[in-house]
Amino acid sequence: MKFYLLILLFFILPIYSQANIVFVTNSIQPIQKQFNLSYAKYVIKSNINLMSQNVVIPEGAVLCFVDSGRIENGTLIGNGTKVMAQQNVVFSDNILLKGSWKADTAYSIWFDFKSDCVVDSSGRFISGSDNSQQMNNILLFDNLLFNCGVYYFKHANFQLHSDMIIDGGNSVFKWNTSLKADCFMAIGDNRGKWAGTSNIQLKNFTIIGNKSESDIKTEQCHGICIRYGSNIILSNLQSGFNRGDGLYIGNVYLESNIDHSPSYISVINCIFSDNHRQGSSITRANHVDFLGCKFINTNGTPPQAGLDIEPNDINISAYENCYYACENIRINNCFFSNNAGNGLLVAGRSKNREGKYIVNNIFVNNSVFDRGNIRAFGLKNMQVKECDILTDSYGWLTYRYSTEDVLIDKCKIICCNKNNDFVGIKVESTSENKHNNIIISNCSITNFGKFGIFFNDKIDGISGRIVNNIFHKCGKNMKKNDLSKKIEYKENIYND
Repeated sequence: MKFYLLILLFFILPIYSQANIVFVTNSIQPIQKQFNLSYAKYVIKSNINLMSQNVVIPEGAVLCFVDSGRIENGTLIGNGTKVMAQQNVVFSDNILLKGSWKADTAYSIWFDFKSDCVVDSSGRFISGSDNSQQMNNILLFDNLLFNCGVYYFKHANFQLHSDMIIDGGNSVFKWNTSLKADCFMAIGDNRGKWAGTSNIQLKNFTIIGNKSESDIKTEQCHGICIRYGSNIILSNLQSGFNRGDGLYIGNVYLESNIDHSPSYISVINCIFSDNHRQGSSITRANHVDFLGCKFINTNGTPPQAGLDIEPNDINISAYENCYYACENIRINNCFFSNNAGNGLLVAGRSKNREGKYIVNNIFVNNSVFDRGNIRAFGLKNMQVKECDILTDSYGWLTYRYSTEDVLIDKCKIICCNKNNDFVGIKVESTSENKHNNIIISNCSITNFGKFGIFFNDKIDGISGRIVNNIFHKCGKNMKKNDLSKKIEYKENIYND
């Protein structure tokens, strides 16, 4: 046994003098007496009971766990402490970690996670051990890898820090909270803390909220909140059955002349399903990309959209001075289906005092809306190209607030109800809200019982072009009020 231990230490430890290698035992009490050398290697090869003590690890030390070594029953305070271990439990579930820690890879098995959670097909919790303390411990590290399992968490608001990678290993995280405003994982918070958080990757796990079993009605319990931060990548995630959104991006923190918008966020191959308010919401952000994502089965409290891009209502001078906007959002190869509200809702506001829109540059490409539609207003520069919009009602609606520079191009817009009284694309102006440069081109518009396109313009407040479209089985192909004088119609085909 001694020979085996020496061989193992030779491979996992750099060459140090014997004086810098300390074999920790239970025989010397208090345990703190054994942790007295900075930059030493502390070897744990048996169960070390801290006896409910707080133990401070000296600066720059390494904890090396060999054989069945583990630490239990107390608090360990790291000081730039590195952990080296095989894939065994090394911190029992009654250990609290504090301070600063690191490892090449921190494995969930190190922290005594219990993969015993059972949920039913609707995400309802049946049984399982709480892993909240274990999660708080592992999140002190930078590079996390979970052993595949189903884990239950009684608490939430797990705060993530910069330069972090979390690989869930295809695990399921079931969380359950009785609070009305909470989230499972958070990047930044409502009070402006951690505003500089950056370089975070989350991948390969599923979050299940407690929408199915909670009697507390709310819209603020989200699976993942990105309130601050930049350079954030979410990939191969699922977030469902949350009492708010699957993913929330934004904040209401105001500080003049400083942009606190979450920025440069990529959401890749993620699924947001069966959430209470939205699949995903963006209330404040700059440069967000959705690629290959699904937004499905949202149902609970309005707006109930698949994806909602909608700045919060705040004082006009605040967003004028504080960069409060939703800008540069790209939606590519995404799928929207069976949401109680719109598939995509882009709900801007009136322009600020400088005449600027706070929702700008929204691009949707090669996406499918299955029993869904698009409602968009109060924005500048939105392009929807090569999308299929299969709807039970209208296909597109612009109204309410002034809108500029909209392009709908090469889209198929189809009403799936055989007999209906709906409009394919409706743009409506009022004396206060005019819509400029609305272009509908190269689209096929099919089976709308009332109108294929209806520009409801009573004040000559809409300008644009309707060019090269094909209308099929629509009650009336196009309608505009007589006062609409700024709309060009050209080379449209009517197949009735």
